[in-house]
Amino acid sequence: MPIAFQILVPTTLKRIGGLTPEERKLKIRKFQEKKKRRHWGKRVSYNCRKQVADKRLRVKGRFIANTQAMPMNSSD
Repeated sequence: MPIAFQILVPTTLKRIGGLTPEERKLKIRKFQEKKKRRHWGKRVSYNCRKQVADKRLRVKGRFIANTQAMPMNSSD
């Protein structure tokens, strides 16, 4: 942009993208507030699947079949 043109353009007409600086600040502030309200915790999508998984036998965090669990119980 030529220097002469920059001098003639009032600061109220300057835009960032399609927004004025005030509009942009407002949108950024709104985005930041929404970001603070987000829930980043763990969420269970399917309760029925979680219940089934909780009931199944595990060894070191892995699921095992009941037939594999019998020899382990007898060795105790």
